[in-house]
Amino acid sequence: MGTRADALENAGLPPVTDRASYEAQVERLRRREKAHTREADAIAAARRRLPMVEVDGRAELLGRAGAACRRWTTATR
Repeated sequence: MGTRADALENAGLPPVTDRASYEAQVERLRRREKAHTREADAIAAARRRLPMVEVDGRAELLGRAGAACRRWTTATR
């Protein structure tokens, strides 16, 4: 029968480390997360700035239940 340390190592858990190493890794991860959030925000802002396209008012709108009433689709937004 193995030791508790062997069982933890083989359980797929991350390694045990000291507090300073943990804090350093958490800080690196936070920087990556902040960069990711900034990039996602920039992408969303670029999407909002995309030009609009005029839609032919005679076009039929189709929903899950078939043709949709134009007045109903704009009133729910």
